[in-house]
Amino acid sequence: MADATVKDFVVKVLESDNLPNVITVYDAILKIYPNESIIYICRGIAYARLNDLQKAIDSFNRTIEVDSTNAFGFYNRGTAYLKLRDYGKALADYKRALILKPSFSRVYFYRGLAFLGLNQQKSAQFNFRKAAMLGNQRAKEYLATQATEKSYCQ
Repeated sequence: MADATVKDFVVKVLESDNLPNVITVYDAILKIYPNESIIYICRGIAYARLNDLQKAIDSFNRTIEVDSTNAFGFYNRGTAYLKLRDYGKALADYKRALILKPSFSRVYFYRGLAFLGLNQQKSAQFNFRKAAMLGNQRAKEYLATQATEKSYCQ
């Protein structure tokens, strides 16, 4: 098991703009710590930033294999599926993330986006409101924009 210093380093490396190099670093660290879910999550995020969503999903799958109680693995995989417009898989992963971490505001926000993709406005609005209630700034901004548009159109 990696200590806190290694985990902090793994997260810090993700701040680099040289994502191919970041992935190489993660691959090297994974040879030493093959069961550290945080490394797979960060590698998946790096792949997602490169828009290599299948490799991102593969990394998030590995996160979940290593630690099936990691809500971030489900959240990040769901977000990759959302980017691929596979709303059903995204919603399934978001549901599992919320079972593990019920107050995960970002999940509610992205669930709202997935429901919008499915043209399910009421479900989308419910999730945006829940995310805003939990403090998600993007959800608050989205709802404020919707309120402004409604008042402008009336």
